[in-house]
Amino acid sequence: MNDTFRPLISGIDSLYLSFDVDPRPSAIDFAELDYLKQLLRDDPKRSVHRMTLGGLELGLLPSGQFPYAHVFEHPHFTLKLAERMSPALFVEFRSEALWHFGSVALVQSVRDWCGALGMTPLGPDRVSRVDVAFDTHLPVMDFCLDHFVTRLRRDKRFRRSGQVQTMHLGSGDLQLRVYDKSAEIVEASSKTWFHPLWGIKDDVWRIEWQLRREALKERGIDSFHDLGARLSGVLVSLASDHTSLRQPCDDQNRSRWPLHLLWRNLIERSRSFAGFDIETPQERWPDSLAVVHERSALAILGYLKRFAAEASLLEGGDHILSTDDALALLLRRANDNCPGPLWDADVRAKMDALEVKR
Repeated sequence: MNDTFRPLISGIDSLYLSFDVDPRPSAIDFAELDYLKQLLRDDPKRSVHRMTLGGLELGLLPSGQFPYAHVFEHPHFTLKLAERMSPALFVEFRSEALWHFGSVALVQSVRDWCGALGMTPLGPDRVSRVDVAFDTHLPVMDFCLDHFVTRLRRDKRFRRSGQVQTMHLGSGDLQLRVYDKSAEIVEASSKTWFHPLWGIKDDVWRIEWQLRREALKERGIDSFHDLGARLSGVLVSLASDHTSLRQPCDDQNRSRWPLHLLWRNLIERSRSFAGFDIETPQERWPDSLAVVHERSALAILGYLKRFAAEASLLEGGDHILSTDDALALLLRRANDNCPGPLWDADVRAKMDALEVKR
């Protein structure tokens, strides 16, 4: 590894999804929501109404956000709901939740919420925006905005005390930001929960791609499933063929300058990007084994529900498999595909790979 930088974590930092569901046959009383919102608007001392809906503790806001009439806040996301519109549900997932729980578990929790309320699914979800971040410990800056070769037409830089803190390329549906994340936390966002994820506090720079709806569709990403299947390839293409950081040399043509080592590393990280999982160097994993275990349990529960739904449909759809029946079916599949000795060997290998403190 180059001595001038050290890769830290990479993952999805922002995710906006719309869910094509029909909430009208659900357990939601829209007239009551309108009444509760009016009470909030009439009471200057209250800014949110706390309620339990579909098994989630939510905060109903006094006003909607066009075209969604009802907005709910949750520690992991913001839910925007319309009674008569398609898609009826728009969800903005929070950065902290994405880094700590992963997008798969969070998206599944929203799907479970819709199911618990009895919303009718009408079509696939749609990705409206995704921000993908690659964080790197970078004590010494040896490049500037002029060292980028890009198809993006606009660029700008932001300085503080004479030092460049942000290099911003592009606008609209596709943007790239390279910025001092450590400084941004101190000066703006206060997201100090990144510090234990990094294992350090200072000199952390972020390379962040932002893709909105049109840029995603152009690259074959429409649904959340598409995101998982294609995001890695899109990131490699962007860093290889679209925008790159170069090391200056005597050649007058910047496109013939060699790739900067930081950018070579970015391409390699993009190739291994899992799409949904935070890629953290195992020696710097910040959570206890108990926390990691609980996170795995939540993810497995979500997949078990999907497995039960598929099995129920394959059996005709007249009967929904119970938890016990689904687990028994899954156990039979596991025993057939992974007999005892192979299971022991595979589990031991994963235990050895999990360098997590008990």
